[in-house]
Amino acid sequence: MKKIIYIFFIINFAFINLGYSKDIPKKYLNKNYVFKAHKKLKWIENIGNWKRLETHGSISQNPWNLQYETNIVRDGKYSLRFEMRDSDCYKDDCPRGKRKGAMGRSEVTISKSLDKKYSHDHGEHWYAWSMYIPKETIHHKGWTILGQFKETNGSKQRNKKYKECKNDEVGLRLGFKLQDKGLMIFRETCYIKKNQKKPKYFQIEKVILSNEQLKNNKDQWIDFLMHVNWSFKEDGFINLWLNDKKVYKHEGINSSIPVKYEGKLPGVLFRFGIYNGKRSKPLTPQVVYYDSFKRGKTCEKTSLWHDCSNLK
Repeated sequence: MKKIIYIFFIINFAFINLGYSKDIPKKYLNKNYVFKAHKKLKWIENIGNWKRLETHGSISQNPWNLQYETNIVRDGKYSLRFEMRDSDCYKDDCPRGKRKGAMGRSEVTISKSLDKKYSHDHGEHWYAWSMYIPKETIHHKGWTILGQFKETNGSKQRNKKYKECKNDEVGLRLGFKLQDKGLMIFRETCYIKKNQKKPKYFQIEKVILSNEQLKNNKDQWIDFLMHVNWSFKEDGFINLWLNDKKVYKHEGINSSIPVKYEGKLPGVLFRFGIYNGKRSKPLTPQVVYYDSFKRGKTCEKTSLWHDCSNLK
């Protein structure tokens, strides 16, 4: 009997180790491989209580748009490399703007809702990720989004119910832009303030890395850590740290008026990569790397590069 138990233990142990030794498909490392839209990605590194990575439905269809990188990495074996060149676009993005290819993207979506009442994230979460911007990557006259926490459903329904929320992007609760002033955080919301009867549209932008700071941080990893309580009420908050500095703080409502869609209240998922629009011509290629992305319920379970005990 002991011998049988011992053999079972050895087999089980080998199976577990085999599971951990699994790697990404070799085809992903082929520089000519093209990641299709809505493609689930294999990722072998710990991403906390997130679940899966998937390409955006309008990801541009060229081999350079998305690649697994093995040389420039923050931790583990891989990072994700994103690149957008002039006129790169796919499907719904191509006709948008004044010319074909004025808007396009290479984005990956990562999500897993922890509450069935909401479509994606709501309530309190910690997020971490690292971004590497090469010196050759500069802004252009249009806009370049390098990450966004966005509602995927419900914006149109909200806009029909509340005319004041006419902008479709009020579902974009928080994002990061590479602009002429530097790296900026931006938020677009539509909600009813205290002592008001009608909702109002609010747009907030703030530089979190000036051009000079951004220049000093290029060709090296920038570590993001964010503590958020996504809320339709005054108990909401947002705290963001870049490397060892706190660069943004918000207290109060941080989500637009909730309108149910298919029986669920709106939540947000994280999209990251490069999403640019109103492109000037010719557009200099833009490259960015992402790694160490993770979501958790506490700082200690999320952060890789920040000292949770000394956060200000």
